[in-house]
Amino acid sequence: MCAARFSNNMLKCILEYAKKYKTLFFLEALFPTTAIKNNLKYSTPIEFTHIYPGPIYAKGFKETDINKTNLYHPVKDLNQHINFRQLQ
Repeated sequence: MCAARFSNNMLKCILEYAKKYKTLFFLEALFPTTAIKNNLKYSTPIEFTHIYPGPIYAKGFKETDINKTNLYHPVKDLNQHINFRQLQ
């Protein structure tokens, strides 16, 4: 999981599940299922739309792609991290 944001209620539900069953399952199913079963909201914020899984990362990001309010993953070049943070 590259990025996630959880409420305290969601974290408590995950903890309760882990204590009860002594295991957790595939996180892409765990998080939405836990939210739905416990009447919690589940969404993917627009700020997370530039987080790419697997082989898509070869695409790379350019300065023109960057919006400071979004998260980006992966950016492998550490020098790019510095440059992107300094953008207006």
